[in-house]
Amino acid sequence: MEFFTKQEKDTVMQFTDISPRVRQHLCQVYATLCIGCLCAATACMWTPSCVTKLIVEEILFSCLCVGLILALAFVMLKKGGNNDQFVKSACFFAISFISGIGLRPLVDRAAEVDPIIVTNALVYTGSLFGTFTFFSLTTERRKMLFIGGFIGSIWLGISTTYLISWIFEISLVDYLQYNILILACLSLFVIYNTQLIVEKASMGDYDYTIHATELFIVLLRIFIKIVVILIILSMVAKANSDKKKKEKDGDSSDEDAQ
Repeated sequence: MEFFTKQEKDTVMQFTDISPRVRQHLCQVYATLCIGCLCAATACMWTPSCVTKLIVEEILFSCLCVGLILALAFVMLKKGGNNDQFVKSACFFAISFISGIGLRPLVDRAAEVDPIIVTNALVYTGSLFGTFTFFSLTTERRKMLFIGGFIGSIWLGISTTYLISWIFEISLVDYLQYNILILACLSLFVIYNTQLIVEKASMGDYDYTIHATELFIVLLRIFIKIVVILIILSMVAKANSDKKKKEKDGDSSDEDAQ
């Protein structure tokens, strides 16, 4: 028995309730987002080790990078509306490039723990972002916008709980659990943000660079959280393996002594 008829499948793929103009806008948003991701990946791959060392060891350099990102974001927001897309696109690509430079220390750390972590993180990030984006676009307009407040409340609760655990050194939420819960919130935020962009475009807001920037921030956070989670899991697995190996070696030594 077929669960979907051909007509139903075609309706889903056409993204019900999304007008042709909004679909065109979404194509511009995701094309800009892809270019931004390429800029970040290029910066992360080709950043010299001396720059990476500055990011890790020099707080002033890190603050300078953050300040530059904020300045570029201010320029983008100042040029509101659907005009000056070239300037705003240049600012977005610069933000993406600087963000990629900032990712390099984390990527290097992941490669030290296990070289496969970065590849797995890229696959997981793309799969997760693509799945939740598709779900959001194929869901009826405005149907999932209510989760914005829900996500904010959960995020605040998780962050507060983790902060209390860290300050008072009590076991409420550990670092791994915290990152997993935040990753779940970010996944839901993909749905919310995508539907919000569709709704803004339906009301005449076609500022695709700003919308691409919003999605890029979420996508970058998802990638970071996945990398951190994989690093923790890999380190735990390695520690358990070393522990078992030591116990096995200890048992072998006892048998030899006897």
